Amino acid sequence: MTLIDEIDYGTPASKSQNTVTLTIDGKTVTAPEGTSVMRAAMAIGTESRSYAQPTAWTPLAPAAFA
Repeated sequence: MTLIDEIDYGTPASKSQNTVTLTIDGKTVTAPEGTSVMRAAMAIGTESRSYAQPTAWTPLAPAAFA
């Protein structure tokens, strides 16, 4: 089994011609309307962890399925 190591930007890139400007960790970023906060943060070099991806997998106890 092979795992693909890829960057998670949260959502596909927005193709909107309209832009929005926001501040993340004190840095201003302008991105296309509809861009995820994760993608905008990465554009300015700020790492943002995906809520869908835990930092460490913790197995559930078998009793949890009883």
